[in-house]
Amino acid sequence: MSESGSQVTRRRPVQARSRERVERSLSTARELSGERGYDAVSMREIASAAGVPISSVYQYFPDKGALLLAIMEEYYGLMHSALRDTLESVTELDQIAGALQRALRRYADFFRDDPGLINLWSGLQADPRLVQQDVEDTYRNAEYCVELLRPMLPGAPRAELRAFGLFFMHSLGSLIRFVLLVDDRDGRAVLKEASRLIELRLRDLIERY
Repeated sequence: MSESGSQVTRRRPVQARSRERVERSLSTARELSGERGYDAVSMREIASAAGVPISSVYQYFPDKGALLLAIMEEYYGLMHSALRDTLESVTELDQIAGALQRALRRYADFFRDDPGLINLWSGLQADPRLVQQDVEDTYRNAEYCVELLRPMLPGAPRAELRAFGLFFMHSLGSLIRFVLLVDDRDGRAVLKEASRLIELRLRDLIERY
């Protein structure tokens, strides 16, 4: 991440004890924020629950936003890996729609398996750095989709594939968060509808290019 983006300059732990304190701070912040919400937890409370001096927390994380940035960076990495694992075997056009639908379901499972992630995500809009981090992750995932599609749709303008990738990846996150907040039957119906829309859009690209 560039310095003008979501990166926060902070010290990196070198000694084993310092690394362990940082990990405890991150783990505790992840747990408390996931349980009660980002805004409801203070830096002092995180330090106390982690058994880490508050000065040590501030030594590596200048503010609470920096803590959430580090937590979300890990989540984004895991989700990007899941996306690549789901799509990397796609080599034919007729495999794309099914693979993207599997990615949609895999993202939903990711949030279901870690319910606290919804509360963590709610804190994103509170800090411009967190918003920028989310945007950068969307672009990274969209770029992967573009590189996947280009060899199979060589006639399609890159800008159009990029727009599709950005729309898909941004919609994916918003859609999954909504699905997990509503009745299960409605959530499944929404996911099914989203799968149909993805298939229609891909069919349009395939027919034109």
